[in-house]
Amino acid sequence: MTEEKNAGLDAFVAKMMEEMDVDKSGYLNLIEVQRYLRLQGHGQCVNEQDAKEFLGMLDKNMDGKLSPEEVKGYVKCFYK
Repeated sequence: MTEEKNAGLDAFVAKMMEEMDVDKSGYLNLIEVQRYLRLQGHGQCVNEQDAKEFLGMLDKNMDGKLSPEEVKGYVKCFYK
């Protein structure tokens, strides 16, 4: 990835974290992940188990929350 694309990705992730990190902890917790999934699904029902599974797939260090770097790893799959 070029420096320019990487900078764009970093800016995108920072904006996403700013919007989704309701408690301003610097991480996305289970409730924030569930909220994100609901927004992406246009209001469809996303239960706690769905959110836990999604969190588990992205939570590389298994601390129960998503860091900006973990979110970046996810977004990078879709960022062109």
